[in-house]
Formats: sequence, structure tokens, C-alpha cells
Amino acid sequence: MRRLLLTVAVAALLVTAGCSGADGPATTATTDATEPTATPATTTVGPPEYPAGVSADGIENVSALVDAHRAHVVEHGAVLDSVTDTSGTVGNRSVAVEASETAVLSPNATYFSWTLDGSRTVNGTSETTLDESFWANDSVLVSRVATTGNVTIRTRNRTGISDDVVVNAGVKDRVLEAALSNANYTVSGTEYVDGRWRTTLESVNDTYSGQRPLVEFDATIVVASSGRVLSMERGWVRETERSRSRHRDEFTWSPTEPVERADWVPANASADT
Repeated sequence: MRRLLLTVAVAALLVTAGCSGADGPATTATTDATEPTATPATTTVGPPEYPAGVSADGIENVSALVDAHRAHVVEHGAVLDSVTDTSGTVGNRSVAVEASETAVLSPNATYFSWTLDGSRTVNGTSETTLDESFWANDSVLVSRVATTGNVTIRTRNRTGISDDVVVNAGVKDRVLEAALSNANYTVSGTEYVDGRWRTTLESVNDTYSGQRPLVEFDATIVVASSGRVLSMERGWVRETERSRSRHRDEFTWSPTEPVERADWVPANASADT
């Protein structure tokens, strides 16, 4: 079972190297009295409300922020869209991997759909493509993987690790945990939009401390006061003696939509088929 759907899928690619009105003249009503001018209503907004784990000084508790994001997405559902672009050189070969995914998680994570399209190009020639999809209700998780002309469909019980895959695919808590833990962040701005505060966090230069040494790293994360992450953009450059690669990904979480049953899901889908 894939521990984290997009990461594993992309890794697999790398490994395989008007208005209208009535007719007639308009008339204008007149009055001798001067009508009062309406005064627009004003809304008083207090100081910024930061999400759990965040203060005016930046991130204070990564786990608290990630937990708040997970709780909000699971309770209310979300549509996650992401794109990933990796390019670089390995020896005398140039390699590029592109992938896009969409995950739809219903409120309380009862229903779920996920699609991934990915491609791997070596020296300008496309070598591998991947089309992968998942669909789940409250009892089963059905997967469809198509690569190099072969299609495999499998159904599993939605328990244990399968349920964890569903939630993680929509929440991306492990991706967020890594991004937030591996660098220091400052608050670059706050904004009151649609009745809620949004906080923008930006990584601080030269503070990346992840396991893989990077020569460049940047990240921008926008979070609602509820703790729900609205968007994340990351980029980094990694160098070794034999290779240099550049990676960029973007994630956005928007309000959920109805989860449609995919047409490739067997009508009698049951566990372990």
C-alpha cells in the first residue's frame, strides 16, 4: 500500500529512469425634499487571529498546526489540487518528471476520490506515463493503475492502513509536517477575507535543516485562523557530485464538492477483489 500516494507515484516514475428591462421611455421621479444619503456599514475587525501553533513571531508548534489542519479538512472535506515539477541531470542524462493530482474528500472523510497523471522524460523523450486513480466509500477503497498499456483494478477493505491512505491523500499532513519542520518561518502578512483571518508564512533563508542537503529552499504557506492550510508552494535545489535537480510543487485546498462514483469502479465492488 502506498504510504503517501503522490510521493510514491512520482518516485516510481523517477525509478523507471447582462440585464434587461421593459420597453418604453424612462421616467424620473422628483421630490422637493432632500433624501438622506445612506452611510455604508462598517465592520470593526480586531487584531489578527492566528491558527493553532502560530503567533506573530512565526510557527511555535508544528504539530498543533498540522493537527488543526487535519481536523478541519476531515470534518468539512476539501478539494486538493497539486502540481509537481522536478527536473535535473544525472550523469550525462537530463531527467524531468511532471505530475498533477486532484483529491476530493467529503465531510468526515466518508467518500473520497483521487487521480494522478504523471510523466517521466529522459533527454527530451517521454519514457513513462502513469495514470492512477482511487475511489472510496465508507467500507471499500478501489484503486486503478494504468501504465504502459496495462490496467489493474483492486478493491480493499477500508480499514487500518487503507483508511489512513484516504485521509492522508486529502490532508497531506506528512507533507506539511516535513515542510514546516525543516525550516524556520516568519509571518509575512495577515489579511481578513470572507469573515476569517488568513496568515501568510514564509520560510527564512538558510534555515533549512532537513536530512537531504539543499543549496536552495523556499516555501510560502497560507493558513486560515481555523488552522486549515489554504495553499502551500515549495521549491528547492539539490546538488551532489553526480547530479543536480530542481523541484517545485504547489498545493491548494478549496471547499469540497460531491464525490462522484468513478465509472471504472465495479458495480459489485467488495473487499479483496
